[in-house]
Amino acid sequence: MRKALLEEGGIVLSARMPRLTDRLRPEWTLEETNTFLTHVHSDRLYALWRLLLVTGLHRGELAGLKWEDFDPATGTVRVVRQRVVEGDHSMVREKRPKSPNDHARQVSLHALTGQSFSRSPCLSQA
Repeated sequence: MRKALLEEGGIVLSARMPRLTDRLRPEWTLEETNTFLTHVHSDRLYALWRLLLVTGLHRGELAGLKWEDFDPATGTVRVVRQRVVEGDHSMVREKRPKSPNDHARQVSLHALTGQSFSRSPCLSQA
Protein backbone atom coordinates (compact mmCIF):
# COMPACT_ATOMS: atom_id res chain seq x y z
CA MET A 1 0.00 0.00 0.00
CA ARG A 2 1.49 3.30 -1.02
CA LYS A 3 1.75 5.92 1.67
CA ALA A 4 1.44 9.62 1.19
CA LEU A 5 3.36 11.99 3.37
CA LEU A 6 1.20 14.84 4.55
CA GLU A 7 2.36 17.80 6.52
CA GLU A 8 -0.07 19.32 8.97
CA GLY A 9 0.93 21.96 11.45
CA GLY A 10 4.62 21.16 11.08
CA ILE A 11 4.06 17.41 11.71
CA VAL A 12 4.68 14.86 8.95
CA LEU A 13 1.92 12.27 8.81
CA SER A 14 1.94 8.95 6.96
CA ALA A 15 -1.44 8.09 5.45
CA ARG A 16 -2.91 5.85 2.76
CA MET A 17 -3.17 7.62 -0.57
CA PRO A 18 -6.81 7.84 -1.69
CA ARG A 19 -7.88 5.21 -4.20
CA LEU A 20 -9.18 6.53 -7.50
CA THR A 21 -12.56 4.93 -6.68
CA ASP A 22 -12.75 7.03 -3.48
CA ARG A 23 -13.23 10.08 -5.69
CA LEU A 24 -15.60 8.47 -8.19
CA ARG A 25 -18.48 7.56 -5.88
CA PRO A 26 -21.45 9.68 -6.87
CA GLU A 27 -23.76 10.99 -4.19
CA TRP A 28 -27.50 11.11 -4.67
CA THR A 29 -29.44 14.30 -4.23
CA LEU A 30 -32.41 14.36 -1.88
CA GLU A 31 -34.70 14.28 -4.93
CA GLU A 32 -32.94 11.21 -6.35
CA THR A 33 -33.10 9.48 -2.97
CA ASN A 34 -36.83 10.17 -2.63
CA THR A 35 -37.44 8.96 -6.19
CA PHE A 36 -35.61 5.71 -5.42
CA LEU A 37 -37.52 5.16 -2.15
CA THR A 38 -40.81 5.78 -3.94
CA HIS A 39 -39.83 3.26 -6.62
CA VAL A 40 -38.91 0.51 -4.11
CA HIS A 41 -41.69 1.24 -1.61
CA SER A 42 -43.40 -2.12 -2.22
CA ASP A 43 -40.14 -4.08 -2.41
CA ARG A 44 -39.72 -6.69 0.34
CA LEU A 45 -36.29 -5.16 1.09
CA TYR A 46 -37.64 -1.62 1.45
CA ALA A 47 -36.63 -1.39 5.12
CA LEU A 48 -33.05 -2.32 4.25
CA TRP A 49 -32.95 0.13 1.33
CA ARG A 50 -34.18 2.86 3.63
CA LEU A 51 -31.73 1.89 6.38
CA LEU A 52 -28.85 1.95 3.89
CA LEU A 53 -29.79 5.42 2.67
CA VAL A 54 -30.40 7.07 6.04
CA THR A 55 -27.58 5.51 8.08
CA GLY A 56 -24.76 4.79 5.64
CA LEU A 57 -24.22 1.24 6.94
CA HIS A 58 -21.95 -0.95 4.85
CA ARG A 59 -23.56 -3.62 2.62
CA GLY A 60 -22.06 -6.40 4.72
CA GLU A 61 -23.45 -4.86 7.90
CA LEU A 62 -26.93 -4.77 6.35
CA ALA A 63 -26.56 -8.39 5.26
CA GLY A 64 -25.53 -9.34 8.80
CA LEU A 65 -28.58 -7.87 10.55
CA LYS A 66 -30.95 -10.19 12.43
CA TRP A 67 -34.29 -9.51 14.10
CA GLU A 68 -32.62 -9.67 17.51
CA ASP A 69 -30.55 -6.61 16.51
CA PHE A 70 -33.66 -4.45 16.06
CA ASP A 71 -35.17 -2.90 19.21
CA PRO A 72 -38.56 -1.36 18.41
CA ALA A 73 -38.90 0.01 21.96
CA THR A 74 -35.84 2.25 21.59
CA GLY A 75 -35.97 2.62 17.80
CA THR A 76 -32.42 1.35 17.36
CA VAL A 77 -30.48 -1.28 15.47
CA ARG A 78 -27.32 -2.86 16.91
CA VAL A 79 -24.62 -3.54 14.34
CA VAL A 80 -22.75 -6.53 15.74
CA ARG A 81 -21.70 -8.46 12.63
CA GLN A 82 -21.20 -8.22 8.92
CA ARG A 83 -21.39 -10.85 6.22
CA VAL A 84 -18.64 -10.83 3.63
CA VAL A 85 -17.74 -12.97 0.64
CA GLU A 86 -14.11 -14.03 0.71
CA GLY A 87 -11.73 -16.76 -0.28
CA ASP A 88 -11.11 -18.67 -3.47
CA HIS A 89 -14.51 -20.39 -3.26
CA SER A 90 -16.49 -17.19 -2.52
CA MET A 91 -17.59 -18.35 0.91
CA VAL A 92 -19.92 -16.12 2.94
CA ARG A 93 -18.47 -15.50 6.38
CA GLU A 94 -19.59 -13.53 9.40
CA LYS A 95 -17.10 -11.09 10.88
CA ARG A 96 -17.08 -8.14 13.24
CA PRO A 97 -18.40 -4.91 11.74
CA LYS A 98 -16.14 -2.33 10.15
CA SER A 99 -16.03 0.21 12.92
CA PRO A 100 -13.08 2.13 14.31
CA ASN A 101 -12.86 0.01 17.46
CA ASP A 102 -14.17 -3.30 16.01
CA HIS A 103 -17.04 -3.31 18.49
CA ALA A 104 -20.78 -3.33 18.02
CA ARG A 105 -22.45 0.00 17.65
CA GLN A 106 -26.00 1.17 18.06
CA VAL A 107 -27.73 3.14 15.31
CA SER A 108 -30.77 5.27 16.09
CA LEU A 109 -33.54 5.06 13.54
CA HIS A 110 -35.82 7.76 12.25
CA ALA A 111 -39.44 6.98 13.20
CA LEU A 112 -40.42 6.10 9.59
CA THR A 113 -37.40 3.79 9.25
CA GLY A 114 -38.30 2.07 12.51
CA GLN A 115 -41.89 1.58 11.33
CA SER A 116 -40.72 0.08 8.05
CA PHE A 117 -38.59 -2.41 10.02
CA SER A 118 -41.55 -3.38 12.20
CA ARG A 119 -43.41 -4.52 9.08
CA SER A 120 -40.46 -5.97 7.17
CA PRO A 121 -39.84 -9.64 6.41
CA CYS A 122 -36.28 -8.93 5.28
CA LEU A 123 -34.18 -9.60 8.39
CA SER A 124 -32.76 -13.04 9.06
CA GLN A 125 -34.60 -15.05 11.71
CA ALA A 126 -31.53 -17.18 12.42
